[in-house]
Amino acid sequence: MAYHPFERICSLWLERVKHHFVIENLPIRFSRQKRTKFSPTTATTDFDLISYDLNEPRSINLCECKSNINQTFHTSSRTRLLRQLKDSLKHSKKLPFMNRIKTAKRFVFGIKIADRIKKKIPTNVVVIEGKTFETDVLDNLVLLVGRDPKIDPKDDVLSIIRLFWHFGILNEKYYLERTKELLQKDHSLSPARLRKGLGLVSYKTDLCETLLGKVKYSAY
Repeated sequence: MAYHPFERICSLWLERVKHHFVIENLPIRFSRQKRTKFSPTTATTDFDLISYDLNEPRSINLCECKSNINQTFHTSSRTRLLRQLKDSLKHSKKLPFMNRIKTAKRFVFGIKIADRIKKKIPTNVVVIEGKTFETDVLDNLVLLVGRDPKIDPKDDVLSIIRLFWHFGILNEKYYLERTKELLQKDHSLSPARLRKGLGLVSYKTDLCETLLGKVKYSAY
């Protein structure tokens, strides 16, 4: 299991939303001989995430998760990332199942990566950050819980999202989206039935009345 929360969110999106098979923090079995600016310790390197889509059986996805690279970071962060992307292809050839794989695709997940870093990333690397990360990863992960509030998370991150969802304290846009979906199935939906459908705690009926009003009588 990924030990970094940001990596775990990316992993959950790949696994639960995209339905990929995911390997987290797979070690690359070699020992560094010395510390460098690219390798600050002599510890074993690993792949942040490797994902496999059954719909693309001849491809494998190599993912770098970089929550710490933002608009204020220095050139060394860019240099290290470019080195990691280059090395990932080299090290992936040592994976035991690569004889069955034709294409290795590279991805970089980030919160907000500076343009001076992004423009140096090779064009065949998919960058998911900023607004794209919000709409593709975070929104879909929250709505995964919203559409199944009784989901068994088996995971700390999903447990937290579910807890916040039950109390109605996440961004209102998620509840409005789910209310719209439920209202399309039941045009006479009451606030009490909406509360049950959303999986909210018992005293959130007033919130559901507000949500119904906004969906019914606004341009949402």
